[in-house]
Amino acid sequence: MVKLNAVLTMTRNVVQFIEPAQMERLQSLVNLTVPEELDKSEDGYSAFLKETGAEIAITGWGAPKLTEKVYSENPQLKYMAHLTGTVRQMLDKACIEKGLTVTNWGGLIGPTVAEGALMAILSCLRRTTHIAFLMHHEKGWQSRDEKSLFKQTVGLHGFGIIAQNLVKLLAPFNCRVSTYSPHAPDAVLEEFG
Repeated sequence: MVKLNAVLTMTRNVVQFIEPAQMERLQSLVNLTVPEELDKSEDGYSAFLKETGAEIAITGWGAPKLTEKVYSENPQLKYMAHLTGTVRQMLDKACIEKGLTVTNWGGLIGPTVAEGALMAILSCLRRTTHIAFLMHHEKGWQSRDEKSLFKQTVGLHGFGIIAQNLVKLLAPFNCRVSTYSPHAPDAVLEEFG
């Protein structure tokens, strides 16, 4: 089996989230280059892709933007797999129009990120850090200034996969949810009320 050449072009702190078993699997499938440091300028990124013969760019937070110029200078590049969030700012639309296949994790991570958002909401309302400090130092069990999420109004900026999953998690709390999202289709907003 001929292995394709792939590069990981994201910050080191993102690369560390790739489990060792996943990294091993990835390395068994492709010739993988993980740069110690990467020149993120257009010329530097283009030279790196050319030097490695990258046919696949695996990107994430901190990756350089794939501009039309960089893509044009690297016709061997066929696929960009973006692991974190939206790809809108990660490449010029012209790259897709010229044939580059691009994917991202889509809704796969939505439920997990929504769960984290719910935890943050509850932690803020219940003032968990403050209460934990008080419990150990100033008889915090007597404090009554935390709030409940039940029947609260929750505002969401954007209504993508993560926000949609969060609304489902908020349902048992009987919250009133409102959102501002210029990109969400009316049908989706209506579906979630």
